[in-house]
Amino acid sequence: MVYGDTLPEVRVTVEEWGDTSLGPDRTVAIFPSFSHGHHVAANAADPSPGWWDGMVGPGRWLDTNRFRVVCSSVLGSPMGSTCPRTVDPRTGRPYRMAFPTVTTADQARVHALAMDALGLPKVHAVVGASLGGMQALQFATLFPGRTDRVAALVSTGQTSPGSVALRRIQRQAIMSDPDWRNGNYEDAAGPAARGPLAGLRLAREVGMLVYRSRQEFDRRFDWAATGDPRPGDATFEVESYLSYQGSKFAMGGAMDANSYLMLSKCMDLHSIANPRIIPGNTFEAAAAGITADALLVGVEQDMLTPASELRALARAIAAGGGSADFRMISSEFGHDAFLKEFDVMGPILRDHLEKGIRKELEREEVHTTGLSHP
Repeated sequence: MVYGDTLPEVRVTVEEWGDTSLGPDRTVAIFPSFSHGHHVAANAADPSPGWWDGMVGPGRWLDTNRFRVVCSSVLGSPMGSTCPRTVDPRTGRPYRMAFPTVTTADQARVHALAMDALGLPKVHAVVGASLGGMQALQFATLFPGRTDRVAALVSTGQTSPGSVALRRIQRQAIMSDPDWRNGNYEDAAGPAARGPLAGLRLAREVGMLVYRSRQEFDRRFDWAATGDPRPGDATFEVESYLSYQGSKFAMGGAMDANSYLMLSKCMDLHSIANPRIIPGNTFEAAAAGITADALLVGVEQDMLTPASELRALARAIAAGGGSADFRMISSEFGHDAFLKEFDVMGPILRDHLEKGIRKELEREEVHTTGLSHP
């Protein structure tokens, strides 16, 4: 691993959509974001809604009548992968905070291993948003011969100090909760064994401030006080919204506090030019190493990963002789536009994936199937 640690074994979960007999040149790999797992969309194996149902499926923007789609869970995430909750086979106890430091390069390498297991020496494209986009860009730098195209939405080539500052506050919210117990909350008796729920709630509330936009908040919520005016109460409508979002995230059980901390730091450490991978590497040299045709989509109102960072990456890729199409969209959903603006982002992604081969795809169009693999 990039920071010198090791894992004796790694387990990920892979799901597929479309015709699983299609070859690498008709396969698209999706890399999940921070809060999501391998279940991108409903399929025959699991008909429950996925986190990107509006984008992926038969006849949708990433059309599974035309492409085989695969998605493997993210190293370090409790949603289908080896993570801090996992039992370390060397000790017989969960890793917890002894879990190794994980980077997007480590995650990209695990995705490559998952592709190996599926018999995919390469794919047509790798696609991701937010943390998923970081993994996709890292994959394109580490394995330039394994993908023809890369698409990164609301993402970045290198995390900026402003984003690090925000995530530090989120981590401190969790680690300041007495129920965190230095990561050993599962040893506690009674309700405390569920972990630092108050810290997780607050971390999510802080995140919502940059996942969405001020423009949306000012339009959507009542400007007048509607509740009790005491400091600890939800006096304004927006306070009730944040409280609801925080509680839903913390009580849902999908995200583990220690995993949250590890993945948050992973995003802070993200850089396609990490010198621990290639000593002396620069951002410009790493960008020049991206040979895949790149699509980079930013959102004007994104306060977590400003669109200017993807614009800078597009320029660096082009300066290095590569191909990069930077698109800017406007959305009051801000960073979360990738989960909301399907009719805006969808056509952009479709055109990138089908560029130059659309007529062939129309002739080859197939019926969908679905498989899931642990």
